[in-house]
Amino acid sequence: LRARALSSLLGAGNMDGDLDAAAHHGRETLRIWRAGARRHELAATEEWMSLNQYWRGAYETAEQHSRRAYELGKEVYSIGPVVNGGAQLALSLSGLGRHEEALTLFESVVTQGRELENQPRFTSRAINMWAGALHELFAIEDARNKNLEAIVLGESAAFPGSQFSGKIDLVYSDIALGEIGRAEASLPALQTAAEATKGWHQWLWITRIARAKAEVALAAGRHEEALEASLGAIALAERYQRLKYIATSRVVLGRALRGVGRTQEAVDALRQAL
Repeated sequence: LRARALSSLLGAGNMDGDLDAAAHHGRETLRIWRAGARRHELAATEEWMSLNQYWRGAYETAEQHSRRAYELGKEVYSIGPVVNGGAQLALSLSGLGRHEEALTLFESVVTQGRELENQPRFTSRAINMWAGALHELFAIEDARNKNLEAIVLGESAAFPGSQFSGKIDLVYSDIALGEIGRAEASLPALQTAAEATKGWHQWLWITRIARAKAEVALAAGRHEEALEASLGAIALAERYQRLKYIATSRVVLGRALRGVGRTQEAVDALRQAL
């Protein structure tokens, strides 16, 4: 019972952005879990733990937890750990630079999700993650098409998570494609919607939107605004320990500093990002 309660605290901490507390609860849960007991719930715990470690940039550990979630989910016929765990395993592999493995696994997991789910909630989430891996390989149009597909599936399943994540991804695609006006026009509604999602990955979405705002300002040539926005994005990412967004927001900061003529500070910011 204590292990199950701690597992719930792991999930709640992840949702609320308290990643340190969540990781502590997750480690304690797995330490005291009775071997062979409640494997269905153990699979879900491993799934939550893998997501926590991915967000923190600990991709090797995330791979281990997500692989256990995925394999255990298949053993106990649990859709969540199979689709979510499998997608998070692929995401962890992409974080480790193992993109060929990741893309093959994404395709397999999404196929499994389509077969298993009556309402494609987890499948739409997995497709968004697949799009994220494609985006980082600069396959922007392919990524965009997958995000659009995930949004439609999320709408059909009345699942706001995949809808919202997909729409934020589209902003980043617009920035990469040079559609800065379209990206900027999307941000106010996304910010309002993010602020309304209390206790449901709100911290995650707000962090991503903050960096997008800084990138938009930079691309539009508004360097002073980009400087201020990137500092805000860094502060948010540091608060929630999202190393990926700390690094990428520091890149924006460095470019904004260069744009206002503060060259040495720009070099320092970019060195920190590197």
